[in-house]
Amino acid sequence: GHMLLGSAAFIMALWYAVNWFQRKPRMFAWKMISATISIVVGLATWHVLSMIVVLAFPMVNPKAVLVISFVCLYCLLQLVLLKLRRRPLALRATSTIAGHMCGFSA
Repeated sequence: GHMLLGSAAFIMALWYAVNWFQRKPRMFAWKMISATISIVVGLATWHVLSMIVVLAFPMVNPKAVLVISFVCLYCLLQLVLLKLRRRPLALRATSTIAGHMCGFSA
């Protein structure tokens, strides 16, 4: 009962924050939601990728596989960011999510 009431109160607080009459609180609310979603997506994506890599190489030490996958992911991120350098919106979105993925893998 308490969890449902707390969840409903949180959703209502978010709704009021993103529909506030002043511009600055709305902007900060959307930035907070965007950052939270990018962290969750980055974590979920990294978890799936790490499980795929560990299951694909069962004979090798899992920690070594994860270190190698981090280096590969970081190099791939740099190449993708280089390719997206003329598209600022795609660059920002990709760098945010992929940066969280690299942070979780380190």
